Amino acid sequence: MKEVVVGVGQSVFDIAIQHTGSVDMAYDIAVANGISIDAPLIPGTILTVPGVVIPKIVDNYRRSGVVIATAIHKFDGEEGEGLEFWYLEYDFVIS
Repeated sequence: MKEVVVGVGQSVFDIAIQHTGSVDMAYDIAVANGISIDAPLIPGTILTVPGVVIPKIVDNYRRSGVVIATAIHKFDGEEGEGLEFWYLEYDFVIS
């Protein structure tokens, strides 16, 4: 097991892929940390992550410096207008 710091916009699934090489490990990460699989993660939070499942994938992310951050959470503040506030196919639909 190792500890990982959550980055901005990361989900449990992102952490699983980046640090274990398998999205299937998201469930183990959630259980190990006492959180829901779809819980919004707060940047800076430290999560316990089980061992690497597919080393080649983890090494690839480490070497390339790519950080996976796919979590999209509804804006908690004042609702704004414009592209910086809209999500494609949610608020902003292209027809």
